[in-house]
Amino acid sequence: MRARRSRRGGAIVEGALALTVIILMFFGLIDFGRLMFTYNSLAYAAQQAARYASVHGSSSKTPATLNQLDSITKATMIGTLSADLTTTVTWTPNADPGSLVSVQVTCAFRPLLSAFTRIGSPLNIKSSAGMTITN
Repeated sequence: MRARRSRRGGAIVEGALALTVIILMFFGLIDFGRLMFTYNSLAYAAQQAARYASVHGSSSKTPATLNQLDSITKATMIGTLSADLTTTVTWTPNADPGSLVSVQVTCAFRPLLSAFTRIGSPLNIKSSAGMTITN
C-alpha cells in the first residue's frame, strides 16, 4: 500500500513532460509550414517583379523603377508581413532590351516560439528571379 502511494504523482509528471514535447513539436511543425509559405511567397513576389521589369525596360513608355518594383513585391506578399521586406534590383548591363533584370527579395522571418521566449534572431529569407528585358 505504501509503495502505491509513493508512485501516485509519477503519471502526472510523465504526462506533463510528454505533453511539453508534443506541444513543442506541434509549434515547430506550424513554424516550418509558415517558413515554407513565406519562402514561396517571396519567390512569387520576385518572379512578378522581374516579369514587370522585363516588359518595362528603358525603351518602354513607362520604364520600371525601384519604387514600382518594391510596391509590386509588397502587394504580392499576401498573408505575410511585408514590413520587413527588402527589394534589390540589378540590370545587367543596363535596362535596354536584351539585357538581364534580376530581382532579389529579402524578408525577416520570426518563428512563433521566439515571440514567447525572446531567444534567437529572425531568419533572413531570400529569393531571386531573373528575366531578359523584352521591351
